[in-house]
Amino acid sequence: MAKELSKDYANYFINSDISNEITPILSTTENIQTRINEIENVFLPTIRHDSEITQQNLSQLLEFKPEFEKICDQIDNLESMVERIKSDLCMIQKQVDIADEELDIPEKKIDIILKSINIFAKPRDLNETNWNQDGFYQAPTIFKANEFFRKQD
Repeated sequence: MAKELSKDYANYFINSDISNEITPILSTTENIQTRINEIENVFLPTIRHDSEITQQNLSQLLEFKPEFEKICDQIDNLESMVERIKSDLCMIQKQVDIADEELDIPEKKIDIILKSINIFAKPRDLNETNWNQDGFYQAPTIFKANEFFRKQD
């Protein structure tokens, strides 16, 4: 049976034109190989060059990292200062509103008199208006820029 099978295969290869079947495969393979060589010769040096440039740029960027971190810290400090200023302004605005309410004599003369003797008005907290124990106004402590920005080396 093996002899018959080998004879059949031999007859097949002898009688058939394998070159017609193999030639397109070889042509396609050669075409692919040519494209691979083109890629290797044209694009690979470009990729290597771009990679070298990227490495150089990356090393230069890493040199700026300490300066960038200082800038980021300054931005963070600025944001903190803005929040503190906002808080201080709200506190001062509240005190100004209270002072306006208490000192607006022409329009609310009766209300002020009543509030000053505290019969019909709710008593104000001393901390709310920043009156000290002696009855004098004490200005609130507000931000100082040097709390947020230290002298740079």
